[in-house]
Amino acid sequence: MTKIALVIGSLSRQSINRAVAGHIAAQAPASVEIEEVQIGDLPLYTQDLDAESVPPYDRVRAQLKAADAVLIVSPEHNRAMPAAVKNIIDIASRPYGQSVWQGKKVAAITASPGSYGG
Repeated sequence: MTKIALVIGSLSRQSINRAVAGHIAAQAPASVEIEEVQIGDLPLYTQDLDAESVPPYDRVRAQLKAADAVLIVSPEHNRAMPAAVKNIIDIASRPYGQSVWQGKKVAAITASPGSYGG
């Protein structure tokens, strides 16, 4: 079984990107397990917490580490990734030398209802 960690970069409950992610997950074959990594409850990353156990940090690090690949479905915010996506990237890459991104396959998808973005 292939395990994919799904990161939805929008925290909005009515996000178009959440709907796109749901559609993608519904199309996955039975041999693929897709698990959403909740990011809305993550405290902002600070190096000051690297020596501590922060349960939400520990949870997302474990989910990402256990996955064979990561799919990020996210809008753009002001021509960049949303702060919530940058935050999980930072959390999962720290503390130094313990990045769960090492060797991980990652794909990013974006959608926008307007003529800009995506």
